[in-house]
Amino acid sequence: MTGLLIPAQNTDALAGAILQLLRDPALAKRMGEEGRRYVTAKFSFERLVRETDDLYTELLGEKN
Repeated sequence: MTGLLIPAQNTDALAGAILQLLRDPALAKRMGEEGRRYVTAKFSFERLVRETDDLYTELLGEKN
């Protein structure tokens, strides 16, 4: 789990989620670590370069 989902504009739910994390530092730490792993995997520089190259190649019609 990388985060807590709360309804938009629901301040009570937001406050509850914040309190949950404050009361459970192990959960907060675990979510932070999992979030970092997710971002590192999904948004690496190498992936950015590869997908940008693929896009330009496709747009220029050079795909085989």
